[in-house]
Parts: sequence; C-alpha cells; structure tokens
Amino acid sequence: LWDQDAFWAIPLAPPAGQSLRADRTAAAPAEPRVRRVCARAFEALAAVHAAGVVHRALNPDRIFLRDADAPLFTDFVLARITGEESIAAGGRDLDPVDAYTAPGCRVGLEFPEPASDIYGLAASLYY
Repeated sequence: LWDQDAFWAIPLAPPAGQSLRADRTAAAPAEPRVRRVCARAFEALAAVHAAGVVHRALNPDRIFLRDADAPLFTDFVLARITGEESIAAGGRDLDPVDAYTAPGCRVGLEFPEPASDIYGLAASLYY
C-alpha cells in the first residue's frame, strides 16, 4: 500500500488449519462439532477483547480452525487497541465492507466496539 510516499508492508503468514469458509464448504458439520466450534470461537473472542483489542473485520476467511477445532483469528490489520490511536482510521481501502461487517463498522472505523466483533463472529458462524 502506498500512502504519501510511504510504503506500508503488512506481512501475512498462512496459518495452520483451514478457514471457516473452507471448512464449511467441504461438508456440513455435525451438530456436536458446531456447538464445540461456536463455544471455542466465542471464548477466543472474549480473550481478544480481554486483551483490549477489537478486530473490526471478522469474517469466515479470517477465522481458521486448527487441530481439535481450536479457532485462530487472522488479519488484524484493522484492529483497534482500546485507548490507542489506530493506524487504520481510514482503512476502508485496506478492507472493504462485506456481509459480515457490523453496522457500526459500516458507518466508520472509529465506532466499532467489542459488540462489532460479536456481530462478525456470529454472522461468520451462521454462514
């Protein structure tokens, strides 16, 4: 990304496992697995929020399932740390709005709160 003669490099390493989208597309999961994945995903999101981080852009391509269905959230490029200024204040060009974007995130990246991530996670799990 180029910004006023400054070059921003955002390194991304592919995580182990597969995305929620790839997992869901492969086959419809059994009900016990759905409950396990949902519970673990919300527990993981609670840990992210307890650390003072709001992801702001969760979707099925940013939620990976590792061994034993342990969730891993990726692409924190738009994340906001509570009480800190975000480098992604104008980051819509980094990440356009999609069907999983919470209403507050659609208005502006300065409005999202933990509830925005809950919306994105629930929409992704419903997918």
